Amino acid sequence: MQSIGLVLCLHNTQPPGTSGPDIRRAFERAYFPMIEALSEYTAIRASMHWSGQLLEWMELHAPDTVDRLVGLVRAGRVEPLGGLWGGG
Repeated sequence: MQSIGLVLCLHNTQPPGTSGPDIRRAFERAYFPMIEALSEYTAIRASMHWSGQLLEWMELHAPDTVDRLVGLVRAGRVEPLGGLWGGG
């Protein structure tokens, strides 16, 4: 039987002008649980794109999560994807 590979690429962004409480809600419901799952399930590899304003919010409000994300990148488990700073 031939094996099949799956590429998992996550696009994490918030539109410009999104309020802090809305970003926090999305962070708690989506972004943080995904980083936790990637930390727990070591066989999973992923590419991730983070918008600039979302990363800036995380640096201010969730620096431990940014550290976990950096750890996943350094371990070769997450490949960051670059792009424009904008909200798209």
